[in-house]
Amino acid sequence: MKRFRRYLRSLFRNRMFWIVTMIVTVALSSGVAILRFEQSPGREEFNSIADGIWWSVVTMTTVGYGDHFPVTGGGRILGVALMFSSIVLVSLFTATVSSIFVAKKIQEGKGLDTVDFDGHLLVCG
Repeated sequence: MKRFRRYLRSLFRNRMFWIVTMIVTVALSSGVAILRFEQSPGREEFNSIADGIWWSVVTMTTVGYGDHFPVTGGGRILGVALMFSSIVLVSLFTATVSSIFVAKKIQEGKGLDTVDFDGHLLVCG
């Protein structure tokens, strides 16, 4: 039980965990929210939550296939908000990944990297 608590504590302190959680939360919530604005009997664009989530992921990654798109004012405002928030979230994600690699390279350059060798003899001096 202590290991599990320690794992959870380290997980919640991890910046990457929170960024990925925010990306998933924004994608899911905007996918559900777009249905509120765009779902109507004569419109075939957004029939299910899966269509809404597909639209939000495509919009967040700036792919923009064009197979689903909002036409109402509320849907378009949601789309613009999603575009700007996803730019921030994806930038945070890539910056965090980059900083992890840079920190690792700096540690290697200073000789602070952990060495795990078995069956070797280390001669100093």
